[in-house]
Amino acid sequence: MAASLVAAETELPPDGLPVRSSRTLLDDLSGMVLNQLHLPGHVECLLFLVTAPTPVQERAFQLLGVMPDQCVPARLPG
Repeated sequence: MAASLVAAETELPPDGLPVRSSRTLLDDLSGMVLNQLHLPGHVECLLFLVTAPTPVQERAFQLLGVMPDQCVPARLPG
């Protein structure tokens, strides 16, 4: 019985990504960052860069139907 429990805990789903709890999935998703940049000498130019998602983040966003790299605001308040 103990061997079957260990196998169930270590077996990966078909996509090969580890199974996550809600808490660990939220922790993984919180690692996405939207960077706001000003070019030196060009204060009027504002660039937004989204960090590249990890495989876990990419799969979660795919399942949620969210495309964070295409949902970048044109201007952030502040």
